[in-house]
Amino acid sequence: MAKTMLPRLLAFLILLAGVIPAVAQTASERAPAELLLAAVTEDRADIVRVLLRNGVDPDAIWPETGSGTTALIRAAERGSLAAMEILLDQGADPDRANRENWTPLMEAADKSKPGAVRLLVESGADLEVQEARGGKTALMVAARSDSATMIALLLDSGANVGARSAGNGMTALHFALQSRRDSVADDPRESAIAVITELLAAGADVNQAADDGWTPLMSAVANGETDRVRLILDSGAGLHDFDHKGRTALAMAAENGNATLVDILIARGAAQDLVGVAPDVRGGHLAAGVASGILEIVQKLVDAGLPLDAENIIGRHPLTLASGSGFEDIVDYLLAEGFPPDLRNSSDGSTAIMWAANGGHIHIVQKLLDAGADPTLSDNGGWTAIEAAEMAGHDDIAAILRDGA
Repeated sequence: MAKTMLPRLLAFLILLAGVIPAVAQTASERAPAELLLAAVTEDRADIVRVLLRNGVDPDAIWPETGSGTTALIRAAERGSLAAMEILLDQGADPDRANRENWTPLMEAADKSKPGAVRLLVESGADLEVQEARGGKTALMVAARSDSATMIALLLDSGANVGARSAGNGMTALHFALQSRRDSVADDPRESAIAVITELLAAGADVNQAADDGWTPLMSAVANGETDRVRLILDSGAGLHDFDHKGRTALAMAAENGNATLVDILIARGAAQDLVGVAPDVRGGHLAAGVASGILEIVQKLVDAGLPLDAENIIGRHPLTLASGSGFEDIVDYLLAEGFPPDLRNSSDGSTAIMWAANGGHIHIVQKLLDAGADPTLSDNGGWTAIEAAEMAGHDDIAAILRDGA
């Protein structure tokens, strides 16, 4: 901005000091972009018009924040349509992004400003730009905001429902299923369930996995809300897809300690589908149940047909997992079901009593001794339960084990 223009602009702003006094009082010291941002923030389209007519760049970046925020991004955030129209008419770039590659369209979608979205789309905004941090498009951003109205608007405008984020390959459906907002809102159109339904109706692939193998069903299970899980299952989600860690949705539900979801998935056939697969996969599911520390979940998995003695993918069986974690009720259950107390892990030859001793779980050590566990057995490295206890400083347990030897 030329210095000769500042007095005239300052005089104009002083006339409006009752509206934005902070701007008027210090206008001579402020950068043009800051004046423009202040006018947009106060939704003063008349001031925006004067600033632009006096040569302020409509794409000027607000210097103080370091974020690369433009007036159009701020106007989109606030839904200031009059200011947006002036900015766009004077040449503001509808795709001019901040330093995170966050565009005005993303801002409008995130803040559920349908008028701003329409105006930007009409001005040629690119629907498929991806922001820098997670690689999300405007549709993915909207999917997190639980506004089915916004989702429908973007889809009707041509947004790609099958687009995958550059960050992890997730789709808008993944993001909607993972949203932490309420599934049911005061307005049924503005809820997570409504968003998910809108995306499915538009052809979202219910089995499209992310880069790590994470499916929409896994996203729903991770969120933990039963209505989302039922909806995605009713839409044809597969039960036995595996992520890159070898987990299915059932294993995730078990590990998260969600007995209700375990019941739903088992009722749909998730456990039966696992009976014929590799032992470490079956064991991985039971191990996930043990990891939850919830006896009820372990019982549900066993009742559904998963074998007690199946090892997980790293070669540990359920009794050693429960013993090492101090889950006494699960240890009691496994022993009562006939689990061999001295069964060795294939990975290292260790037994449950070694893990209990090393973990300082004196009551479990006694339970295992009472069940016939041999404290003199050694693992592949030559360590006994007594030495495992001493190594961890549990001299009281070591004494009990010597007495039981």
